[in-house]
Amino acid sequence: MTSNPAQDRDTLYAAHLQAISARYTEALEACSADAAAIFAGAEVCIGRDDQTYPFRTEPYFAQWLPLPTPMGSAIEFRPGNKPRLLYALSQDFWHASEPEPDGFWRRHFEVSIMSPEAVEKRINAVDEKTRVIGRPNNGAAEMLDQRARKFISWLDFDRARKTAYEVECIAAANRIAARGHGVIASMFNQDKTELDLHLAYCSACQQTESELPYPNIIAANEHAAILHYQNRDRQLVTENRSLLIDAGASYAGYAADVTRTYGNSNQDFIALIGAMNELQQDICLAATHGTEFIALNELTHQRLGKILAESGLVHCSADTAYGSGLTSQFLPHGLGHLLGLQVHDVGGQMRNHDGDMIERPEQRPFLRLTRALECGFVVTIEPGLYFIPSLLADLDRANGKMINWALVDELRAHGGIRIEDNVLVESTTVRNLTREAFAAAPAVARH
Repeated sequence: MTSNPAQDRDTLYAAHLQAISARYTEALEACSADAAAIFAGAEVCIGRDDQTYPFRTEPYFAQWLPLPTPMGSAIEFRPGNKPRLLYALSQDFWHASEPEPDGFWRRHFEVSIMSPEAVEKRINAVDEKTRVIGRPNNGAAEMLDQRARKFISWLDFDRARKTAYEVECIAAANRIAARGHGVIASMFNQDKTELDLHLAYCSACQQTESELPYPNIIAANEHAAILHYQNRDRQLVTENRSLLIDAGASYAGYAADVTRTYGNSNQDFIALIGAMNELQQDICLAATHGTEFIALNELTHQRLGKILAESGLVHCSADTAYGSGLTSQFLPHGLGHLLGLQVHDVGGQMRNHDGDMIERPEQRPFLRLTRALECGFVVTIEPGLYFIPSLLADLDRANGKMINWALVDELRAHGGIRIEDNVLVESTTVRNLTREAFAAAPAVARH
């Protein structure tokens, strides 16, 4: 979006709706159905309380319409007709009232303003030729959801291919995330708590915790060895050995998922960050149309074996480090995953519209993406190198003689390294949405 962002957005959105309508039409035909209804979801009360969990819009609803708080609303789609928004507008003196919906999208929809109860009643009363996603709970929901399974499977397989509008939404989310990462980078070495850094990130992105696509991972020092580190320590970090930030942002229902790692004075660790960044960029460039992601994951492990050997972390060749399975002890997770309406977007292991699966290799049980890459896929590329105590203990029993324990022990206190970008697969090239965003952000965020 360059010369006129608003006009370009409208054009992209119109083309996006056309593509989504075509996908739904094809899926309905495959399921011998005539129409679809997509419920946005409703607030759910916490057990034994009158407060609700943070609301998350049904992803299939968000794909049609970028409404920020559509609780209780629904979309009706019938091929050949303009989609209809059933907008749930409640009269509630306890909370701020939502205005009637409006925006650049409105001309593409018929809009009916209804009470939440009326929307729910209408969705629950559809006939057997209508496929419902996210049906409000009632006694017949389980049976009706069975009918929707093939329909949803068809949609999931196609959701991997992003429209130009979806790509620009993910790019916009990356630009927001780049602001937050820039602020965190500038605060490294300032003796802050992990909570301080988390709050600074939210402020820079202007997104609350519930608006972020996933809980921020703010991992100082040894905490970086915990892959999904969930705490935000209140203790002041006065010895800033390393910092791993895995934090994203949301835009119009789409997610960014970005990780950066910083080191301080240990030159061995800083050199490893540089080597992992070079590996990550090479793998990003290799994520082209037709590439088998399983093969790309194996290439990453081969390259990691080379880093382990050249850095002196192992007393064996790169080929031995890879062939013996040693690299899996330093990199236990998969290379990446599909990204879009959800952080771990659906369809990553699907072979076809029917939902047949491409199984993970036995030695890669955590790989989230097994499909061959296609034009329009947006994927994360996130290799890592970690010093995880439980895995190191296994190493000590299995391949301990191949490990340079003196160097490993020196680096344990730094936790580990992960570098993650979001890339768009194109016909012959790869567009790195994250590096584009960081290049436009303050200089502190660019590395």
